[in-house]
Amino acid sequence: MTSFWKTAIGCAVLALAALAPGGGADATEEPAGICVISGTQTADAEQIELGRTVGLTLELRAECPDAVRGRADIMLVVDHSGSMAELGKYEAARQGVQQFVEGVDFERHTVGLVLFNEDPYVAQPLSRRADRIMGAYEAAGPPSGGTDIASAIRLADSELALRSRPEAVAIIVLMTDGISSEQAMLAASSEVRQRGTVLFTIGLGGDVVEAPLRRMATTPEHYYFAPGAEDLARIYAQIASVIRTFAVADVVVRDYLGSGVTYVPGSAVPDEPEVGAELRWWRPFLTNAPTKISYRVRIDRLGLVQPSANAVADYADGDGVRRRFRFEPATVTVVEPVIRTVYLPVTWRGTCVPKRDWADIVLAIDVSASMQGHKLAQAIDAAIGFVQLLDLDRNQASVVAYASEGHVAQALTHDRSQLEQALLSLQPSSGTRIDQGLRTSLEELDSTRHDPRNLPAIVLLSDGRQVEEVDEALRWADIARGRGVVVVTIALGSDADRELLAAVATTRGHSYVSPTPEELGEIYAKVAGIVRCR
Repeated sequence: MTSFWKTAIGCAVLALAALAPGGGADATEEPAGICVISGTQTADAEQIELGRTVGLTLELRAECPDAVRGRADIMLVVDHSGSMAELGKYEAARQGVQQFVEGVDFERHTVGLVLFNEDPYVAQPLSRRADRIMGAYEAAGPPSGGTDIASAIRLADSELALRSRPEAVAIIVLMTDGISSEQAMLAASSEVRQRGTVLFTIGLGGDVVEAPLRRMATTPEHYYFAPGAEDLARIYAQIASVIRTFAVADVVVRDYLGSGVTYVPGSAVPDEPEVGAELRWWRPFLTNAPTKISYRVRIDRLGLVQPSANAVADYADGDGVRRRFRFEPATVTVVEPVIRTVYLPVTWRGTCVPKRDWADIVLAIDVSASMQGHKLAQAIDAAIGFVQLLDLDRNQASVVAYASEGHVAQALTHDRSQLEQALLSLQPSSGTRIDQGLRTSLEELDSTRHDPRNLPAIVLLSDGRQVEEVDEALRWADIARGRGVVVVTIALGSDADRELLAAVATTRGHSYVSPTPEELGEIYAKVAGIVRCR
């Protein structure tokens, strides 16, 4: 990935050699830098049991003198297709662009404008004059035509490659209310990011498809959603403010984990790291607002543990010199696990009448894209706690992951470590098909691995809504009841379809709501006591 992250100070112009993010000269740890960098690493628990996971958060910010604020060349890429003529979007976009250019320091930055439908064009090359940007926008006439986002991004980046200053950060701010070829959009955004261009994306209105726009952005933090036209001006002003305050650039955050510490895949927020000898994240710049990266690790050694052997941030300072900030490592006390043996059945609300003494339980976990990061990590941790509650001498458990399809991550087993490993390996995917979670779970309970002496049960977790073939979820729930399978459901967060999940559960009493991921552990503990009830 190549970029031109060099900041000029006074009349000094740095050499024009391209820098790969994090790949320039070795950073120094000289205390005297132009900008003051501060940061922390914190853990979300002071004590955990051996083999459990803990959340870590890295927070980083920069405070710099006004004299060394960064320089940027910015292309505004604005949707001008026919759908923008509806619901006041065209006027809102005009106001948003105006709000943006009013917030730009034209002594440091230049701004250009690309308007696009199916045929994008450069309405205004890079300029230091706000009136030229607004004049070009207003001269374009009413919106019309289709939408080609990929071509618009490539055109804007070509303009930046041709006219951008060597010492300036190249930035594209894309706004659209629609979508074109998703594959082409993602390919184009990948190309411009590889060249080092920072890409902000804005999705406008209820019809916009957010997932690809979030993936196109330099990081998920660079994506903004405007529910209505009235939100656009505020969002453009926010982005202008971010650009106005940056000085530290080309930031590479690395965490070298200690021995016995492993990263939990899919747990990082807002974006996944590159995983190799270290965990590695890249940020185009820092401002005085904190940049946060959260992720989870599993610890497999006892005592007072620093999960990170070394966590650092390398960056280009306001004078162009690469420097290093070293995080003070967080510490966690790791203790022997408490042996929990739950002999089922357990009385639940005083009304549990067991039919059998043991159970075969399938943990069906939603791994749709909305579960990515903190929610999935917390769900995994809570499910591991559930597994540890079970007496697996006679009980069996299985792990099913589902998104647009379901798959068996771990077949029915008495092996606790295999179940925990399967949970830790879960990865997010796209789609939310509760029916597929139920179907796959029932197939596992119908397999030869099911002990007919054990009560079959499904514990299904979801944080979203099934928007297609909803009747299929109800049909599979009916099939489960007909086969004597207990179905317990957990609705996670405000976006979960609580009514559907309540209807899928064996009874209303078998349906739980967890407002946030933090309550999941307690709910799973309750569920451990009712899967034996019918």
